[in-house]
Parts: sequence; C-alpha cells; structure tokens
Amino acid sequence: MPKIKDAGIGDKIAFVTGLIDSHKETILDRMRDKADQFPEYWNGYELREYVGDSFKRLWTPLSWQGKRLARYKNYKNHCLVNNLIV
Repeated sequence: MPKIKDAGIGDKIAFVTGLIDSHKETILDRMRDKADQFPEYWNGYELREYVGDSFKRLWTPLSWQGKRLARYKNYKNHCLVNNLIV
C-alpha cells in the first residue's frame, strides 16, 4: 500500500474505514465490559458524545507539537475553508 500522503482517494477511504472499524470494536468492547456503568437514561446525545470523546483520545493535541503545529493549523484552515468537517 502506498504511503497515505501519496495515496489516491480510494486508499484514503480504505485507511479511514480501517481506522473506524478498528476503533468501533474498541468502543463496543469497553461498553460490554462496563455495561453496568452506562446509565439507562443515556440516549443518542450522550452516546454520540461518548463515541466522539473516544475518537478524540486516539490523537491527542500533543501529537501536533513542534514541527507539526504549522501542519495542524493548515489542516484546520483547509477543513474550514473547504467545508470538510462533517
């Protein structure tokens, strides 16, 4: 597989799909292991937040320090200007 920076859209989609599928299992395993800790009243709002928080922990802000900080700022600007955030 080519490096992701040199990859076409199909390879990028495969990378994202693999990341999501892998982390989905991590989230579901945690939910099964801690089932008694999830309140009954949690609905889509809390569960969406839980999934979002879990994905946020995959890549911490510390990963964007030093030389990567400019790249992070460019990424945020590009996503904003091109309306890429879903």
